[in-house]
Amino acid sequence: MDTSASSIAASTSIKNEPSAEIEAKKRGATFCTPQPPRNMQAVNWDAHYNLHNGLTFRVGLDQALDLNDFNLVAGQLLRFMKLNRRTELECEACGDRKKSHLGMASHLSTCGFTKEELEARKVSCEHCNRRMLAISLPAHLASFCRVLKSRQMESLSMAKAQAAVEQDRMDQELNASGRLKRQSVACAEQKIKKIAEDMTNTSKELILQIAPGMVSPGTIKLWQTQLQFSKQPKCCFDTCTFTAGTEKELVAHHGQCPLGVQKRTETFFECAICCQFSSRREVIRKHVMRCHSKEMALLSASESGGDSDRSDGAPPASESGTDDNTSLSSGVPEDEDEMRLEKRSKTVGGKRGARGGQKSRAVGRKKPGTETSRQGGNKSIDTMDGEPSYVVDDSDVYRDMVLEEANEYRMKKTVFHVTCTDMMTRFRKVHYSTPVLFEHLLPDVDVRFLAMLSTRDYLPRSGHSMRFRVRSVSSYDTPYSDSLTEGWQQLPVFQAKQLTGHESVLFCGGPVTAIDWLPVPDLAPDSAADQIMALACKSSFAESYNCEQLALQPQRKCLIQIWNVGPLQNKDLHRATSVRSPQLTFAIACDFGPIWQLAFCPSGCYNERLKGDRIDRLGLLAATGSDGDVYMFALSRSMVSVPAGTTSAATAAPRVVHLQPVLRLSLTLTVHGRSAGLSSSPATDFTGHSVVKLAWTRAQGHGAFAAGFSNGVVAVWNLETRSPLLTGVKNGIRTILPTHKMLHTNNGAVTALDLHYAEATRFLVVCNADRRLKVYDIHSGRYQPLEVCNIVTRSRCTAVRWLVHFPVLTMIYDDSYALDRCGYTIHQPREIGLRMFPLCSIGAEATDMSANEWLGTNMFATDGGDLLCHRPIAFVCNTHERKSTHMLTSTETIRLDDNTDDFTDLSSYETFSGRFGLLFSDTDGCKNKTDTKSLQVKSLRRAPFGQYSATRITQVCFNPNSSSYQYYAIGYQAGFVRIRGLRL
Repeated sequence: MDTSASSIAASTSIKNEPSAEIEAKKRGATFCTPQPPRNMQAVNWDAHYNLHNGLTFRVGLDQALDLNDFNLVAGQLLRFMKLNRRTELECEACGDRKKSHLGMASHLSTCGFTKEELEARKVSCEHCNRRMLAISLPAHLASFCRVLKSRQMESLSMAKAQAAVEQDRMDQELNASGRLKRQSVACAEQKIKKIAEDMTNTSKELILQIAPGMVSPGTIKLWQTQLQFSKQPKCCFDTCTFTAGTEKELVAHHGQCPLGVQKRTETFFECAICCQFSSRREVIRKHVMRCHSKEMALLSASESGGDSDRSDGAPPASESGTDDNTSLSSGVPEDEDEMRLEKRSKTVGGKRGARGGQKSRAVGRKKPGTETSRQGGNKSIDTMDGEPSYVVDDSDVYRDMVLEEANEYRMKKTVFHVTCTDMMTRFRKVHYSTPVLFEHLLPDVDVRFLAMLSTRDYLPRSGHSMRFRVRSVSSYDTPYSDSLTEGWQQLPVFQAKQLTGHESVLFCGGPVTAIDWLPVPDLAPDSAADQIMALACKSSFAESYNCEQLALQPQRKCLIQIWNVGPLQNKDLHRATSVRSPQLTFAIACDFGPIWQLAFCPSGCYNERLKGDRIDRLGLLAATGSDGDVYMFALSRSMVSVPAGTTSAATAAPRVVHLQPVLRLSLTLTVHGRSAGLSSSPATDFTGHSVVKLAWTRAQGHGAFAAGFSNGVVAVWNLETRSPLLTGVKNGIRTILPTHKMLHTNNGAVTALDLHYAEATRFLVVCNADRRLKVYDIHSGRYQPLEVCNIVTRSRCTAVRWLVHFPVLTMIYDDSYALDRCGYTIHQPREIGLRMFPLCSIGAEATDMSANEWLGTNMFATDGGDLLCHRPIAFVCNTHERKSTHMLTSTETIRLDDNTDDFTDLSSYETFSGRFGLLFSDTDGCKNKTDTKSLQVKSLRRAPFGQYSATRITQVCFNPNSSSYQYYAIGYQAGFVRIRGLRL
């Protein structure tokens, strides 16, 4: 450093050195403080400014910084983070990282000091003698010093007592001349005041007047609830972070809270029953008259004997035996202005107020025998006890229940997955406890495997997979810099490979179209059964269909592959144990392909004679048929056994069996054909189209089954029916006709559907290609069920799911109608507590979704090869405030050849797989760095245009069993299926 530069940097005012400043500007030099001043070129200033996190200035150009001023340093760091869009700051001295400007400012005051030096720099609190850094003393005095709090409470109580004594002295009864009033006069005046209060519109016991500084009963109830669940109640003002351990401390803080001074300048009124509040007494009076008329009548009867003539029209106690239901005095609004006022007051009362108010509670429940008048008002009906009952909106009751439940779950958010596990265990005990279901659907024990020549038409066309590689990264867009020749692998068709840890990958031969896990009964914690997975794929990578092509004959031949994945257990995810590779045990040859979905019966079909069951059966599997029917297969236990000591998949040809379905679900018993006689059948308009979606109810018995077709038809079957009108035989297979059949007014294919388990499977949700989402009440008593919900979503729903523990719908969208607006969305049809809002917005097409009811989380995939989930949350009010999306794995393509010809057509799989490889990048290696914020994920990848979409994830599916619910399967367009574990 030259002398001139030092003199300029050390000067307090650049104006004292004008010649030096001019000379410095000529040289283009810039100076830095508060480190020993030094000169540098102007082009290097930005890098130097970023090195110091903005805590530097140019002498003579910028205002000097005082690093001893904590507020100034914190403000400068915050400005630096906002201007440069930083999410964390790194200390230049020690390399420590902080995610907030306050954390870095506090760190800079202690960085570089030893423990002895830090101890010497600490100061003592003058109240509790606790030692701390000077920078922490203001926060300690404001919120954490218990000695100061107790002293403040004592002084407050003394001040109140002194004020009370002074008030008593001032409130002595004096007459106009200044003399004491006689006792009879004072008593008469008190009686007159009481009569005047009784003559007011509403009794004073039902309307509370809360003066500034007072604590309302609603606030007290809120603190009591927080004390019961979280043990740490907080101040009722949203911007205050004060917490206490007792109600007494909160009451003392409420009167002195500096953040609430501006919010408690006015008096407000509160309902003594439900704690609804408003700044206008008239609003609360009408609320009490409308919602608490029964309490008003009882209170009036107790105070005035039931014969007082009230001027506000409150309903008096019943005195006569008349049943005149038209002469009401319940405070029904007489004009539209009052109705609007009530609606507005209800809305205001439903929100948390700035004066410590509560959310409005339920105004009442319906009583038997109530009616609603045609004019829209409430109608009273005399009951047995002579007291009128009133009809109120039951949505308020449900809303209150949701809010109470939301508060309970909010207290358990850190361990909500444990809560979900307990709820799912109770759910399975109620709905999955029947050991044997559909006992008449038995597997065929006398089956023969097809010869090699006979299986040729069913096998996939591809003999091996494209090249792939798996890596673990800590960033979403980590570039690949490894070898392009070494480390890349290929799998033969029907072969699997065990990867690191408890992960495996297999190649099924074509684009995956359906995946499902075999449900097994709840086993003992130490026992483990082999996990079976059924999947289907296309025979060729070039197969593509539209809705018209799916209805043409003949159909494609394909396979349903049954894989034995081995004994997966949740506890093994954190252990270094060896597991065997998945093996293809057998495959079912099907002539009704392609198959778009597979669904196992949720329970009651995993039977074993050795454990006391009457039959031997592995499971009951339903498959969609492109000929317009649903086929059910009963799987035999003997066909999935794996020889002991086997560690890798066999290299022999797969065992293929032509299994006869045990049940067929169809829209008609007439065999669909193209002849003139059959084409004139009344059922020709809606039969023969491909079945694309299935839904098996999770309610006890699993008797309801729904299917959606490519022409928009939805049908619901009762699998337990024995009616001769709904059963028959079709092509030698027992066939059942639907109990409900819905033909939508549009021609769009069904893209998603699901059955809700509650009330014996009452509700069915259906999504179509025209963005229409409908919910049907299949217990409405009609052949065409009643629509209870009909909305238009932002784009086409590719998957929808009724949750088990919460009455909400979760759905995902593709990108056909809303560019870059796809996402994962939740919706509650009754809009109680929740409205439709995206929980996670993404810029890529969402392809599939899977729900994990054991953990309270859902997983969804994109066409760019990304797989995401969110942390376990309760789907109740204010869910969007606690969202946290985690990235599990991502997929990208890597060019492996040296040919840089840009004119090569890469839209075919053969050309693309010869030049590119798939790179699976797992980002969930460290659970603390899997969220999208830590990974710096601004927008997700999209499938590249002009190339074969090998990265597209077509299917995701969580394992539903109690011992392995943390495992899931991922199906790819490239024919891979990955089996991974979700680490909590």
